[in-house]
Amino acid sequence: MTGKAIHISPVFMALILTGCAVDKPRPFPSPAPLQTLSGVIVERQEQLWFQPCYEKRWWPVQDFTVQQELTEYYQQFTKYSHKDLYVELQGAVDVTLDNTLLVKNVNTVGGTAATCHFRLDDILFRAAGSKPHWVADIYPDHVVVKSINPLGRFSFKTTAVTTDTHSADVIFADETEAEPAYTVAHYRESGDEKSGDKRRQPSSRKKPFDITIIEKRCVDTASGTLLPLTAQM
Repeated sequence: MTGKAIHISPVFMALILTGCAVDKPRPFPSPAPLQTLSGVIVERQEQLWFQPCYEKRWWPVQDFTVQQELTEYYQQFTKYSHKDLYVELQGAVDVTLDNTLLVKNVNTVGGTAATCHFRLDDILFRAAGSKPHWVADIYPDHVVVKSINPLGRFSFKTTAVTTDTHSADVIFADETEAEPAYTVAHYRESGDEKSGDKRRQPSSRKKPFDITIIEKRCVDTASGTLLPLTAQM
């Protein structure tokens, strides 16, 4: 029985022994306390600059995020057009480096300078989905859901609880009353089959309703916007 000799080059053997290098985040150098900031970033002469909302000053940026994802997101959204991009991030201002903003984490990416003026008055949290399209606005005592399919606006009286792991808030219908304080319109078709006259009538069925908010990043598939939390309804 004979075998074939296999020649392995020294370079290939080195790759087998060492594997691929893993990108490690650069250590955050500043002892200054982290701040949570919102504003816009823009690139000028190969330098990122950050301007906080409602302020006129610009801070030079050093990107210490994992794999420099802040820079990557900026290039992805602007396609090297040097436009402003709305972000929410965590960083520290180093006064010894001409007030350079050292960015450690990026939470939200997407929008323009006009996003600074966007407000959700009296709303605790807004969740939304694009497939199918729906928006759920969570208020202190109720949730309003706007949906395209089925088309309509639905209101739920709610109670909020927090899980043991503190990783999610569950919004559910309040059933402490004799009758549930919510009604979801489920439709069934009815009518005269001979005449072809069909009407959509609400059925008497009622379904439980809940929204779970998870501390997990979410990327909007329609716009590419990065958000810090994920919601399931």
